[in-house]
Amino acid sequence: MCDLNELWLNVLKIFPILGGEVTFPPDPIKDEVFENVYRQMSNMGIAKTITSILDMEVESAIRNVLVPKFWKHFISEGEPHKVKHDMNIAAFTDTNALFFTFIYAIDELYDAYQCLEMIKPRLFYLNQSANSTSNLNTKITLHNALLAQLPPSFNNFVCDFYCVHFRLFTKDSTLSLNTLDSEVFTELPCSGCNVDLDQCCCQKLTEMVNATNMKLLKMGLIDRLAGSALTALIKVKIKEHINDTCVGIFDRSHLKQLETWINDVVMIWLTSIFTEWKSRDDISQEKIPKSVQAFKVKLTYFMYETFAQNVISQFFSIIIDYPDSSPAIDDLKICMEKIDMRVYLTESLRSSLEARILHPGVNTMDILTGNSYGSNKGLLTKTHRYSKASCHWSD
Repeated sequence: MCDLNELWLNVLKIFPILGGEVTFPPDPIKDEVFENVYRQMSNMGIAKTITSILDMEVESAIRNVLVPKFWKHFISEGEPHKVKHDMNIAAFTDTNALFFTFIYAIDELYDAYQCLEMIKPRLFYLNQSANSTSNLNTKITLHNALLAQLPPSFNNFVCDFYCVHFRLFTKDSTLSLNTLDSEVFTELPCSGCNVDLDQCCCQKLTEMVNATNMKLLKMGLIDRLAGSALTALIKVKIKEHINDTCVGIFDRSHLKQLETWINDVVMIWLTSIFTEWKSRDDISQEKIPKSVQAFKVKLTYFMYETFAQNVISQFFSIIIDYPDSSPAIDDLKICMEKIDMRVYLTESLRSSLEARILHPGVNTMDILTGNSYGSNKGLLTKTHRYSKASCHWSD
């Protein structure tokens, strides 16, 4: 005769969630326990019932336990999570509380996710028809529950995490752009981890970032939870890069180096986020996912638009420097062939002229200089021709 108490205890060993426990790693189960439970469940004909109960318990645990516990990290007013002492990066911790809170929360969620993912293989071991009778889909249920309870402050944590990720990933390219003397440079903090060079913890942080990102990837949460924050962050980085490398430099073209930067830095970084990459050397243009390639079109468009706005905002200086500033005009022409900014250019130039020379009190020589450089050298005519060409192209 079947001992129901013993059967239930064995079922709880196999499926701790039925007792309200979601812990990882789950305790190993001996084969004889599986065989005993399988035999008794078959004799009693309760396999489908157990399957249905497990489906409901998993969904309940996700919606009522895991997700609220996860979001609590991002709305709690308590102390931010500290990194483990053995990581030896305390100097980094104090100024990056959001970063470490995000990592801690993802680690905790991933452990619970792994525990729930173990249920279906164990269920299938007991009930060969479980795949056809169970509606359990841990990943989709988790996605829906997280999105349904998404707190408004979460994007701040995502941005902080991926901002550190980007800084670490682009450390070498940042160093190559630095023109400071070596003595001055050694006194500055590390461009990757932002702490003193003698306490650099870039390698440890990179390991943490990659491990956390891999967990997000395995749970399928990057695009759903981090997509909008990543987009906003990349746009900020594009603006910063344009300001750092292009502002005030009119005697050479910038578009090619900006396009190269998008391809070799931004796209490779995005690929490292959305794929299970091992090292930067393993990533090539052919390995970039189609979803990331599609995103490249939007980013390139944004780059052209931002660069064009940057050039237009400096147009008065470009007028003064003409014809040495012809490369800047040529870059603007290319941008305006791709995006229609004719109205923005006209209004910006008018406002700039009015603010600088078309008001009482302006030095007469400044007015004459502006007029002579703009009219006598034909710059405004050239700009007008580009503007009309871009308008015709857009039609």
